Amino acid sequence: MTWSDLVARVAVASDVSPAVAREVLRSFVTVSREALVAGERVAVPGLGTLAPRWRAGRTVRHVRTGRKLSYDGRFVAHFAPSSALRQALAARSPQPLKDAAHQQARRLAEALVGDIDLYHRGQVPTLPPGTGVEAVDVLCVERLGPVWTAARGTWDERVPERVRGARDWLAESALRRWTTA
Repeated sequence: MTWSDLVARVAVASDVSPAVAREVLRSFVTVSREALVAGERVAVPGLGTLAPRWRAGRTVRHVRTGRKLSYDGRFVAHFAPSSALRQALAARSPQPLKDAAHQQARRLAEALVGDIDLYHRGQVPTLPPGTGVEAVDVLCVERLGPVWTAARGTWDERVPERVRGARDWLAESALRRWTTA
């Protein structure tokens, strides 16, 4: 969101003119900046807290030359989101692993792929980077044949349909373990 977008949305939400909203937001920024420079925290309920934080001096390497550079310590602005903001963002993110059935399915997938890796190491496919989850089955059937088919059968038998339909943990486990760097 740009500054203009922010001003327009605040003006609409508070039913004031854009000029008034712009002035209020500028004042907020000015007062917040002054408070941070003075070492104070700025709490914005529902959003979070801005606070000055000391960052210790450090030595780093220049990326191109490799030369060591030293930086003095300094104050930086640190934002700590409120619990309400963290919860709102978490609710927007898909989190299937909070479900015990997904946890169990993931553990089963890791065990099946681990067993294949252990007992059939010479047959394990090398998956190129960028291989999609959909292509894993095809590549694994080509290289492992009945071994992969049996693992897929065990997966289908033990994992509920709602979990299988949501995420293919078996293919993801194979991708994680067998993708080349």
